[in-house]
Amino acid sequence: MQLPHLTRLQLHAARLRAEDISRDLARARWAPNLVDLSISGCRDLGVLGYEALGDTAMPRLRRVELSWNRATPDALNALNDAAWL
Repeated sequence: MQLPHLTRLQLHAARLRAEDISRDLARARWAPNLVDLSISGCRDLGVLGYEALGDTAMPRLRRVELSWNRATPDALNALNDAAWL
């Protein structure tokens, strides 16, 4: 699905898991257009979810909301290599 004008995506409390990020978000044709991404309240991401998020091509991303995710230090460290940081 092409959504060329989608620049903001809010998935608060969407119960996303690592496989959702790597399978759906990372492969979405519109992901590189995102400027603002909210995945707050997605408590089941785990380290693999944060790794998949960091690997997702989002060169225009300026804001990401990760509150209420129970992120561990290891999960946050997985974002260190994200190209969009």
